[in-house]
Amino acid sequence: MAEKWISIYESIDGPKLRELCTAMGASEFEAKGILQTLWLWGLDNADKYGEIICVDRDDMERFLYGHAKGCSISPSKMIDALIETRWIDVIDGRMYFHNWAIRQNQWYKYQDRKDAERDRKRRAAMKDKQTDKTEEPEKEIPREKESEKKQVQAEQKPEDKKTLESNYPADFERFYGAYPRKKDKTLAYKAFRARLNDGVQAEDMIRAAEAYALECKRNGYQPQYIKAAKTFIGPNLCYMEYLPEKTEPKPTETTNPFEKNPFEDVEGW
Repeated sequence: MAEKWISIYESIDGPKLRELCTAMGASEFEAKGILQTLWLWGLDNADKYGEIICVDRDDMERFLYGHAKGCSISPSKMIDALIETRWIDVIDGRMYFHNWAIRQNQWYKYQDRKDAERDRKRRAAMKDKQTDKTEEPEKEIPREKESEKKQVQAEQKPEDKKTLESNYPADFERFYGAYPRKKDKTLAYKAFRARLNDGVQAEDMIRAAEAYALECKRNGYQPQYIKAAKTFIGPNLCYMEYLPEKTEPKPTETTNPFEKNPFEDVEGW
């Protein structure tokens, strides 16, 4: 039997879980059991971004019915409650496990390591089969040609980074200064400009960055689990979750509506 496991964090205990209990008329014990059972099922029926693929709601209800012996809550009511409290998101008629890539990040990293090890062994096996072939010695690059190569590379270097960054407007510098992860500043600025062109106020993005930074500090997030700024204010409008009013416009078209960096929306998993 193939091994499967899911990650469960202490932060699952929170307002969002209590909302689910109220919506289903269940205890926290029952609600956690339903979530964990459904997440294990999701490892085989959702992609790494959380989209539930090749099955529909009826399939999900049948699965829950088969595992709900003795439970007084109907599978249909379970799914309605999960959608109502945003444990499952519905976008353009498709269902997604909310924050799936974050919750099950360790599982997919584990799978990537297994895939990499399998590829390494395959390459090693192929190399062993070719040991009988005579390899030509690598030709030494003449010193003068290597020098010319370095000179060409030097001439092709982009404009000095400090010169480029000195041209950023003050509003963006305020946003980037408040943001908790300093990476890919140029790409972050492109996303900032795109939101301004969409009619978003700079002050809204700055306030959202400050609120997100406070959450990251309060929860002690490691840098690798903090969104890149380009994602935070990207076309999925993640920053809006950190504004006082959370009326979200429909995201612009994207190939992956749930490509998020770790530990977004941690409160109330």
